[in-house]
Amino acid sequence: MTVAERVSLIFEEAQRLVLAAWKSAAIYLAGVTALGVLADQDPEAIGMGFLLSGVQLGLGYFLLTQMIDKGGLADRRSAGFGTYFGLTLLSGIAIAVGLVFLLIPGIFLFVRWAPLYPVGLVDGDGIGAAMGKSFEMTKPHFWPILVALLPVTALQFVFLIGYLAIEPNYFTLPLLISTFGNLGISAGLIGITAVCTAVFALLDNRNEKIAAVFD
Repeated sequence: MTVAERVSLIFEEAQRLVLAAWKSAAIYLAGVTALGVLADQDPEAIGMGFLLSGVQLGLGYFLLTQMIDKGGLADRRSAGFGTYFGLTLLSGIAIAVGLVFLLIPGIFLFVRWAPLYPVGLVDGDGIGAAMGKSFEMTKPHFWPILVALLPVTALQFVFLIGYLAIEPNYFTLPLLISTFGNLGISAGLIGITAVCTAVFALLDNRNEKIAAVFD
């Protein structure tokens, strides 16, 4: 199977997961966007930034668990928010360091840990085990996963870069610009969550209809 065919399967599964959990995706989009817009109206309010980060983390966990549950990827989840938070902290630091200092290692880790969160929540074997399993299961599929992640990651970064480029010109961002920018960033995050969960579904044989073909 070619890279393009495997990328197509990832997108097909990601779309299925978003549709299965569309209410949760809408809640995430509305919640994160609304708080982002509120934060833009008072950029010096440090507390609002912390609140936005906390809500984004909580809604991210909610969205992921709904994709797993509504998408039929597990009868039960063996781990909860503590594992999700730990994975976010450790993988986020490692990927950020890789991106800041050498770029390519950060991208490499981002791809190899794509199914990290669903692996951690479904298996419940601990943070280290989830990181190891995710790293191994993606090894033969690096390029299709990278290509599948490119458009959704680019969507987020295009809006984020444009947002940061405009922001210094205003003390308070105009409402329309703020809403549009936060919507784009939030939509990109939903897309990344869907693609990463789709990778888990395919590589862990959670969608048996197409997992065998993907392998």
